[in-house]
Amino acid sequence: MYNCERCGRTTSPGEKTEKVIIKVKIKEYENILRVPTDNPRRREYMTKKSKGYEIVEEKKMCLDCSKDFIKNGKVEGKPLKDGIFS
Repeated sequence: MYNCERCGRTTSPGEKTEKVIIKVKIKEYENILRVPTDNPRRREYMTKKSKGYEIVEEKKMCLDCSKDFIKNGKVEGKPLKDGIFS
């Protein structure tokens, strides 16, 4: 049992919950890689930047609210894909 964060309804036991992503942000990660060298005692490193997404806000909703929200919901940012918004 849980409370839907959109409509406030208390669900029945065993009813499935949906976590809907409301807001994400683009995050840059810096990876440190070891570069092979001719001398095995000498170590050289390089950095590589990669991008990803971090969830900023998500809500637990009942199935009816989550379907309605993904279909007609107002969220911040533009839709990226499959109900994920920036």
